Amino acid sequence: MDLALELSHEDRILSINQGWTDFSTPDGGAPVTVASVIGFPLWKFVAGGETRSYLNSMFFFVRTHGISLSVLYRCDCDTARRVFQMEVRPRAKGHVLLVHRLQAEMAQHRKLTSFASRRQIVQCSQCLPVHANGGWLAVALPPRRAAAQVSDRVCPDCRHSLARQIDAALAARDLLAGNGRP
Repeated sequence: MDLALELSHEDRILSINQGWTDFSTPDGGAPVTVASVIGFPLWKFVAGGETRSYLNSMFFFVRTHGISLSVLYRCDCDTARRVFQMEVRPRAKGHVLLVHRLQAEMAQHRKLTSFASRRQIVQCSQCLPVHANGGWLAVALPPRRAAAQVSDRVCPDCRHSLARQIDAALAARDLLAGNGRP
């Protein structure tokens, strides 16, 4: 199942496909409808300044260079752990198309960790580990966590992975244009 949405040059949602409605309802979430998202800035639906910056850097690269990028990310629910691939494709007039494709899904068997703390939890919004004790730990948090308890960030591994992909895309473009060495 592909989940697709098109963004304007101002990052406003121009269109979504039926996949979003189908995807949003099985987990008990409110259905995503055209009326609930069309015309709104994508950023209304994205938590965390680092996550916004991470996505914005992808969009800027794709718009500037006309080269598609894709990243893997986690999107877990109460009953399953899931890995998606998001591809950002250039479109005319500075628009971008985001296509999310399920890559892997497995039943959620681990006991979900409950953090009964007044401190805010820092979690990578892309690969989902929690920052604790000076490192990033693979801990399963309940998907329907309180937004006030969790601060979405992007871990160094995810940032470096995107940077390597951008470097590789530019090197491939330069090689094809005859500006690089094989």
